[in-house]
Amino acid sequence: VMEYVEGPTLGAFLADPKRGGTLAGRLQIVRDVLIPVLEAVGIAHSKGIVHRDLKPENIIIGVDVTGRLRPRVTDFGIAKVLEQTGLTTGKHKTQAGMRLGTACYMSPEQVRAPLDVDARSDIFALGAILYEVVTGRLAFDGADEFDIMSNVVWGRYTPAQEVVPDLRADLAACIRKALAPDPWARFGDCGGMSRAVASAL
Repeated sequence: VMEYVEGPTLGAFLADPKRGGTLAGRLQIVRDVLIPVLEAVGIAHSKGIVHRDLKPENIIIGVDVTGRLRPRVTDFGIAKVLEQTGLTTGKHKTQAGMRLGTACYMSPEQVRAPLDVDARSDIFALGAILYEVVTGRLAFDGADEFDIMSNVVWGRYTPAQEVVPDLRADLAACIRKALAPDPWARFGDCGGMSRAVASAL
């Protein structure tokens, strides 16, 4: 038995010009959707579970009886249960096999060794989602998946402030930190990222 959530995915939500058509609207989505998602993923990490395929299509946005948005993180189909939890924490389709995840949101370490990732890989994916919510475009794109994964590994993307000049510098810094190619340069856990993003808002 599973909870039934009636609502669009975050991807569909962002495509709605009434919600994601302005910077103010996109920042409201960060506040109402992304921060609760960070909290949810943080709970999974605290139980030693790494999702490994976080993307807008795996976030469903329901609405409660008061009209408040209630996002749900779905599709833990390729989640990895860590043995140790020392860290408490066409292009868009997941491919089964050696590569686990979705190219646009995969961390560099997930590209290199998909079976050897920890919670910091999810933090990278959440940074890519945050970038997409704020700018309205993918952080990592390319002509094909090889191109995309090459850009991920080398950290090649257009800085958020170049796409959205009015973006606050501290929020741009949150995105930059979450998307650091070096896992140890990212936020240490989802709680730290959530607090930094909330402060920037």
